[in-house]
Order: sequence, then structure tokens, then C-alpha cells
Amino acid sequence: MMSILDLKNPFLFPREQKFSCKLTKDDIDEIKSLRKTGLTFKEIGKKFKVSDQTVYYWCLSEEERIKRRSNKPKYKYNYNPKRSKEYRERKKMYMYNLINNQ
Repeated sequence: MMSILDLKNPFLFPREQKFSCKLTKDDIDEIKSLRKTGLTFKEIGKKFKVSDQTVYYWCLSEEERIKRRSNKPKYKYNYNPKRSKEYRERKKMYMYNLINNQ
């Protein structure tokens, strides 16, 4: 059992002690070994009762997982320039000029 003094940050728990964690470190090691033997992500996922995306995520290397987590979008909603007010105003003016010039 790990004591509170062994942790770098005593307020952060190892992943096995988190309530939302479905896989332990041993499970992750077994997932990696099963994947090396040739089982598909779906088959491994059914065995551990997790999605195939979860299995794929844990089969990635540590660097790829960090890179994948850091590629989150900067904004909560995607910015679409066609929805901006300036774009709509320019479009109105353009259409207005086309109609009036004919």
C-alpha cells in the first residue's frame, strides 16, 4: 500500500484509486500484450468491458498519448467565419449590389 508521503502530490491519486478508472495498470499491460498477439481492438474491448477506442488509446506509446491529449481544440465551439456578423453583412451588400446593377 502506498503511503501519502510516497506521492509527489498527495492530492492527486494514482489512476487505480480514482473512482472513474475502469482499467488498472495490470489490465493495461495485458491489453498491450494481447494486442501484440494479434487480437483486434474490439475483441480486447469486449474482454475488459471498455470501448475499442479505449483499447486503441492504451496501445499507443506514452508520447503519442500526450500528443493526442494536447491536440484538443482551443475553443469550445468551432469558429465558422460564415456565421460571423461581418460576413453576413458583406454578403447582404454583395447581393444588394448584384440586384441593383441588373
